[in-house]
Amino acid sequence: MSWHKTACGPQVTWIGWRIDVQRWLVSITSEKREKILSLIDTLLRSSRCDLKSLESLTGRLLWVSTLWDTLRPLLGPLYHAMMTVPLTLVSVSQPQWLELLELLSDDLILQKSMSHPSLKRSVKIVRVANFLLRDRHHARTLHFKSRRIWLGVHITGSSKRKLSADTHEALQAWKDILTGFHNVIPAPAYPVQASADACATTLEAGLGGILRINGAVIGWFSFVISYQEAKEQFAWLSDSVQKRINVWELLGQFSLAYCLDRVLKGRNHPITAIFACDNTSAEAAHAKALSTSAGMCQILAAFFRFQRIHNLDILIQHIPGIWNDDADALSRSRTLACCPDELRIPVPWRWLISSHPLSSPGQAKFPRTLQPR
Repeated sequence: MSWHKTACGPQVTWIGWRIDVQRWLVSITSEKREKILSLIDTLLRSSRCDLKSLESLTGRLLWVSTLWDTLRPLLGPLYHAMMTVPLTLVSVSQPQWLELLELLSDDLILQKSMSHPSLKRSVKIVRVANFLLRDRHHARTLHFKSRRIWLGVHITGSSKRKLSADTHEALQAWKDILTGFHNVIPAPAYPVQASADACATTLEAGLGGILRINGAVIGWFSFVISYQEAKEQFAWLSDSVQKRINVWELLGQFSLAYCLDRVLKGRNHPITAIFACDNTSAEAAHAKALSTSAGMCQILAAFFRFQRIHNLDILIQHIPGIWNDDADALSRSRTLACCPDELRIPVPWRWLISSHPLSSPGQAKFPRTLQPR
């Protein structure tokens, strides 16, 4: 044992954490907090920043999220900002534009350096005038009458990064959160057996889930999302609903958490619940609270926000598909004898996934005892 590294007493400081074993609370030391808040304030004052500063802050916030794992989706916009190189505006003449077209690859990368000092090999052409380029063929279809043509290019190796409105919103959320303490007493486990499933075709997705206690059903849900409904809510959706089955599986787990909260009306203490899922991608994304998929990121952010607000700690564990037959049947809108209509819970999925949800879903009502007579 390294005695010079040990600390005794009811309160100890360890690698930036202040641990109070009498009250079972953990907080960040004031020095660590002030350093993080200083970096956040610096980035909030600008729309651009150095990659080094952004990496430093993201690393520190990743360290914070080791204790507050439900905050990890707030790192998503910061990782996205690391990949967002700001455009550099460059003007070229008509002859230079024609020369550039011959040197572009299909993915708009310059294959050979030009005489222009900003147009070196490996530079990517992103924008021409008011047009965002799709590929080389698209660039060849454009014709300009002006003598000078303005290009928006990504300079390889640039140390600058662009901060979007989403990044600033995430930074502000971290700033608001970085005060107070975290209770390290684990929430009691609630003895619920819960599972959800999803199925999808090109034109629609079906979601279903069931909650049981000691084998008795206490609630269930089943609903369908059409392609048109999904397209209105999800900008990242392509030409098929089925291609995003992992997103619908995660939304099914989210719906299950909503149903559990509805069943346990009046609860104000935190609880832990284990949900079953037969989709490995959804299970892994929830465990990491991060994903490179835009669809998964949107659901994860809303899902973990819901858990924080409603004092839920959801653990998703894998279940073989052949053992998830009830949830599978509900996702396909089949009728189960064990699921009476009076136990069905309507899921306001649009409200759940909203970036800025209202205080309550549309069908919520005041209790009769509180309504004016």
